[in-house]
Amino acid sequence: MFTKQLRFKNNIGRNFPDWETKKLGEVLLKNSNKNKGQKCSVVQSVSNKHGFINQEEMFEDRRVASKDTSNYYVIEKGHFAYNPSRIDVGSLAYKFDEKSSVISPLYISFKANNNFLKDGYLLNWFSTWQFLVQMNSSFEGSVRNTLSYESLVRMKISTPSIEEQTHIADFLCTIEEKIENEKATIEQFETQKVYLLQQMFI
Repeated sequence: MFTKQLRFKNNIGRNFPDWETKKLGEVLLKNSNKNKGQKCSVVQSVSNKHGFINQEEMFEDRRVASKDTSNYYVIEKGHFAYNPSRIDVGSLAYKFDEKSSVISPLYISFKANNNFLKDGYLLNWFSTWQFLVQMNSSFEGSVRNTLSYESLVRMKISTPSIEEQTHIADFLCTIEEKIENEKATIEQFETQKVYLLQQMFI
């Protein structure tokens, strides 16, 4: 899809407009909203498996957040965030839920300018080889691979029209839902198998 070999058509069967190539800096909005007055008390981290996760779940045996979180970034629905030193292992998250939270200023946070870029399209693009190749060539630092926001926004992204982006995101979301349903079915069969084996050898 992201190489334009598979295209959708509009409601009357015609092709959507040609794709455009933009720098991410043209379609991203950096999040600079700080937790002034410490109004938000839910502190989250970015994990490479579960996206945004409450810090007490990620670090059960200790407190990691500073007592003063006024310098932390407020995260709302639609925000992305990543660990600049761990994005190469998938430490990037998207805020799906409505509950506000805060993250450490060590993370980088932004959102898509929805006049040009749909959240679902961008989220899936971060899993493509087009992003991975650009990421690997944009790292800074000699000890640990680090991707600064300045390097991120210099990357290029090919974008179809908003309507086609919606089709792509919805299509991939449907596939993801089917995968999750199949996983749940397999887990049920595995549980039944274990139970039957236990009953057979009693």
